[in-house]
Amino acid sequence: MGVVGILMAAKREGLVSEVAPFLKRLADTGFRLSHQVLHDALAEAGESPSAMES
Repeated sequence: MGVVGILMAAKREGLVSEVAPFLKRLADTGFRLSHQVLHDALAEAGESPSAMES
């Protein structure tokens, strides 16, 4: 299980309410995530891709 998987598990368990802020912070600090992984994670979490913008 990778970082994205851990974030998804945390959301499922109610430990975080959103994964987008964490994914954005990872991407902003140079953590390499493909567009497809980001899209799939946000879709699975029920979050909008626009949550990654700002």
